[in-house]
Amino acid sequence: LQNVSNVTLKLANKLFIGKNFLIKPQYKQDLQTYYRSDIQPVDFSQKAQAADTINTWCQEKTNNRINNIIQAGDLDPSTALILANAVYFKGNWAHKFDPINTVDRPFHKNANPEPSPVPTMYRKGNYKYVELPKHEAKCIELPYANKEVSMVIILPDKIDGLSAIINNLETVSAECSTRLAQTYEREVRVFLPK
Repeated sequence: LQNVSNVTLKLANKLFIGKNFLIKPQYKQDLQTYYRSDIQPVDFSQKAQAADTINTWCQEKTNNRINNIIQAGDLDPSTALILANAVYFKGNWAHKFDPINTVDRPFHKNANPEPSPVPTMYRKGNYKYVELPKHEAKCIELPYANKEVSMVIILPDKIDGLSAIINNLETVSAECSTRLAQTYEREVRVFLPK
């Protein structure tokens, strides 16, 4: 996506390693060369400071979109390594969601039968949309303005169906891509958590 206009994509990787661990220079070099990753020693016995170090890195790499990826309580002195990966993407939709239609709607988190209110965008428009009955899911393609990039969303039919999709993600996403390539746009009502 480096040569695609009107989109921003930033990828970042970092290993936060316990301060008492030694890193072989060749390993550090390989991480930088092949994975564009860096290593930073951290004193995990200083839980608040360690969490702040990781959160500050994440905040910088996501343009302040993700501020608290880890809490001090998630760490302890026996923590050896935190592998962090941050992805930041910004692009304009081909068909914009009108902010006036963004309202709180029920959303099920982690297969919880009790939904939580979440700001949700709404738009009715023409999109490529297919149902995948074999996988008890549906998928939709939402294009970005430059038409070279789109977001494909796979939605399970059941509230607790996400784990089944994740466990078969390669197969489900391959079928979704194939079917979307073979279909035409049709009118769909899209509700998308913001």
